Amino acid sequence: MLLRHLFMWSAAMVPTLLSAQLVLHGRVVDGTTLEPLAFVHMVVAEAREGTWTDIDGRFELNVRSLPATVRLSYVGYEPMELPVSSTAHQVIRLQRATQELAAVEILPGEDPAHRIVRRVHANRKVNDGMRHRSHRYTSYSKTVFTAEVDSALLLDPARMAALDSSTRDAIDFFDEQHILLIESATSKRFIPPAAEKEEVLAMRVSGLKDPSLLALAASTKTFSIYDPQIILNEKSYLSPIGPNSVDQYLFILEDTLFQGMDSVYVLSYRPRKGKKFDGLKGLLYVNTNGYALQNVIAEPVDRTGLANIKLQQQHEFIGGKAWFPVQLNTYLYFDAMKVNDMNVIGIGRTYLSDIEVDADVERREVRGPELEMDRIAMRRDDAYWAALRKDTLNAKELRTYHVIDSIGEEFDLDRKLKWLSYLTTGRLPIGPVDVRLFELFRYNGHEGMRAGWSITTNDRVSRYAAVGGYFAYGFKDEAWKYGGDLRITPRPGRELELRLYAAEDVVESGGVRFKGGVRPLSNENYRFFYMDRMDRIRHVGAELSLRVNSSLKLWFGTERAERTNESGYRYARPLDNDITYLSNSFLTGGVSLGLRFAFREQMARLPDRQITLGTRWPVLHVNAYNAFDGL
Repeated sequence: MLLRHLFMWSAAMVPTLLSAQLVLHGRVVDGTTLEPLAFVHMVVAEAREGTWTDIDGRFELNVRSLPATVRLSYVGYEPMELPVSSTAHQVIRLQRATQELAAVEILPGEDPAHRIVRRVHANRKVNDGMRHRSHRYTSYSKTVFTAEVDSALLLDPARMAALDSSTRDAIDFFDEQHILLIESATSKRFIPPAAEKEEVLAMRVSGLKDPSLLALAASTKTFSIYDPQIILNEKSYLSPIGPNSVDQYLFILEDTLFQGMDSVYVLSYRPRKGKKFDGLKGLLYVNTNGYALQNVIAEPVDRTGLANIKLQQQHEFIGGKAWFPVQLNTYLYFDAMKVNDMNVIGIGRTYLSDIEVDADVERREVRGPELEMDRIAMRRDDAYWAALRKDTLNAKELRTYHVIDSIGEEFDLDRKLKWLSYLTTGRLPIGPVDVRLFELFRYNGHEGMRAGWSITTNDRVSRYAAVGGYFAYGFKDEAWKYGGDLRITPRPGRELELRLYAAEDVVESGGVRFKGGVRPLSNENYRFFYMDRMDRIRHVGAELSLRVNSSLKLWFGTERAERTNESGYRYARPLDNDITYLSNSFLTGGVSLGLRFAFREQMARLPDRQITLGTRWPVLHVNAYNAFDGL
């Protein structure tokens, strides 16, 4: 009886097994450069629906049987029909098209490409999930810096033999490894319009044990093609999906593809002839499901400057709710940097996972700095990294870590990079103390050249407190100045500080210094060159500073000061009806409040410091001081 049922079950399963689809997989690359090609359309001959390569050029295509013929099409490349007889992994090379563009015939009525672009613009707020919908996601990013090696050169023994030994050595080097490899993983939450927080879960940089100084590279903040203006490499470009963009850009409907019940329009775009503006060129893949952008390729029309950039984005319809990026590619071309006539390039790939769109993100989840990194992110083990990666590291990447890590250890790159970090903040570490460089030499109209020495203890003594002191001499006023301070930081890197100080120095007569200090290399310092009226001051005080949020920082202080005017002014104090006491000095005490408000200022909290990334809004400074005579 059991055998009979087993036979009947087997007979019923045979048609199902026979109709099961086979899966072709592999990668599509440029036939010359071997660069992976993103968003190549692939379809089995006579079939209506196919697939696309992902942002890394990888593909998976279902076929009913083998042999089969696969058709590939990609704007700017020759179409290909490829006979396939095996499911083995394949690397398919497409060749760039060489024919001239055909003339475009303009018929009466609206250009269909313009109609598509206008619908995309009209639906931009619904479909721009990264800007207009609350969300969460986890990211994994990998960036390599290497050199472009001509693959045609590698395949030509005669040309290789004609190269000098230095060039051959350089080619061999880049054939085996990269210059630099960076990996990072983050977790991000966002509430529109601008509340966001991204935590660095893990980070690794070849050659460094402490990658925290490069933590900003872990940020997954990217451009939105829907924005009216797109910032790439600190330069603003007019978006192809903006109001009246059809008047500025030439759009060509290159292809119409099918995906389930929807169609996908492939549009190429570039600035119209005769239009003068900073524009982009590339491809837009528009899905008729909401007329949303499914794939985007964008790069500046003109490659100028030291570095140029090209970006690719792949979007998916997440959870039946909204379109959202899932893969991001960035190519940096350093045309001015060459290694034996080979251009240096950077290639960054970011993969988003665990995406929640219209997520119930609470306000407390996005409080504090926009980017945050803890020390544990630098100590992740191999098992943690293996779970994050989309693919295992290849031999070239593994060798990069091995070789560059060895070089970093031999030359102590961590220490040198930390020194560089200190120098950018005006400090030079010497053992347990830091020399405050900006106090060594200064100039103003009252003191003339001012030379001095200023030091403070550093983290090697304590992360929670620092003791500092200085002395200086003005060659014009021929006077010494000196002072000292104690700083207590109960939460290092959190901008909470208590400062006690005492000093005998000079200050501007009637001048106001806003809290937060003046940046040493800013234009504000020019006025000090012409400052010739100063009071001598002997003061002691205490000040508590804290950051309330990303936009607001407060200072509370109290001070007792004796000021002496040396420019001839006298302060009149009535002693009796007929007697007035004139003096060039007076004693005061008081309390102060300082405020700095920078709307939507971006902050980053690193393991040992908190830094500002700036804001595009004006910054408001407020000082309030209430003095008491003779306190």
